[in-house]
Amino acid sequence: MIARVLRLASYLKSRRHGRVTLEDICKDVPGYDAHFDGSGALVHDASWEAVRKKLRRDLKLLEDAFGIECDYDEPTGSYVVHPPFFTAEERDVLVAAAALVRVDGIDDEQLAALGTAVDEQGQRVMMRVHRHVLALREALACRRPVTFRYRGTERVFDPWAVGLWRDRWYTVGRVHDAGERRVFRLDRIEERDDGPPIGDAGDPGSFEPPAQFDAPGALLLDPNVWGQDPAVDARVAVDGDWVQAFLTEFRGSRVESRDGHGAVVTLTVRHYESFRDRLLAFGTHAVLLAPENLVAALRAWLASAAGTNGGAAARSGGA
Repeated sequence: MIARVLRLASYLKSRRHGRVTLEDICKDVPGYDAHFDGSGALVHDASWEAVRKKLRRDLKLLEDAFGIECDYDEPTGSYVVHPPFFTAEERDVLVAAAALVRVDGIDDEQLAALGTAVDEQGQRVMMRVHRHVLALREALACRRPVTFRYRGTERVFDPWAVGLWRDRWYTVGRVHDAGERRVFRLDRIEERDDGPPIGDAGDPGSFEPPAQFDAPGALLLDPNVWGQDPAVDARVAVDGDWVQAFLTEFRGSRVESRDGHGAVVTLTVRHYESFRDRLLAFGTHAVLLAPENLVAALRAWLASAAGTNGGAAARSGGA
């Protein structure tokens, strides 16, 4: 629930200067699943009423817990976010830090406190985040390169942004040796026996992010966008009631064909692990049809996870 609410906050922040309708939220924010007709219009049925009530509860939580106020404008049928109540930088930290979202696989000893202003009166909250966030935020603020070991390789890295995507922390920036923009997951930075995992690798003021770098956009960290696996085109059969949710979950996916039972959706996959985990979240409502190598890898993983050679594959809906 908290992850959904924070995604809503991030979305409302990005649309701060415009009006947001319930239809916009259902299309753009995972977790608000309603029905759409063939023309893409929101159907006012039982699912619409359930989503409307869910949104009302989530907006109340945003106001009570984070001080983010949003009113409903009856004449336009849209939600309007109040003017900023703290600086853009402070709000970015607040939304990204996700005080109530626990990062999978991270225990209390790996978490650290991060303080940020919440309102104009100086009220403060303490948020618990992955401990590497603090080192990277400091390096980012003073423009100092850092070094860390990632998948067995020592990296020298200019951090341009740090943020949260799907309960996991990432950093975006430039790798010195490759000279290219890369994304790293913080919980995969390796520990050291002789010092902290993240160390200094230069003087303050050693770099500047590119002028065209869009930090909020870069922190929409869908692994399928930046993944390094060889790109393959996947075909997935999706049940009718789940098509819109699937299209929302996998941005860039396309409806190849549709019938009374559902649709065949195609998308380019660049991050196999993330695709597998997100596909399985749909249970038997989404079945991977192709390509053969991705189908085989999914079956093998399911069989391994179940400790059998075939039983789990049956639960994948024929994947």
